[in-house]
Amino acid sequence: VVMDMNPSFKAAVKKALGRPVIVADRFHFCRYIYWALDEVRRKVQKEWHAYDRKKCKRMRHVLYKRSEKLTEKNRWYLDRYLGMSDELKKAYELKEAYCD
Repeated sequence: VVMDMNPSFKAAVKKALGRPVIVADRFHFCRYIYWALDEVRRKVQKEWHAYDRKKCKRMRHVLYKRSEKLTEKNRWYLDRYLGMSDELKKAYELKEAYCD
């Protein structure tokens, strides 16, 4: 069964079909990856100076873009914020690895 991973849908499918093989569709799987990346960003930026915290929140779209599609300015922001947190850098690398 290809579906999103909503717990209600999952429970209904299991009830109706017993022990089906459940596969997350690509859209919902990607959404969970981006949500996880954003959760890491929110967590780590709480420890930053107010300027960087606010700027990173406004520039969060650079984390969502593919690395090769970034402008020079966006690349600078990406490098700055990834350099401030190993955890954020790892989350971004995992997102990029999935996209590849």
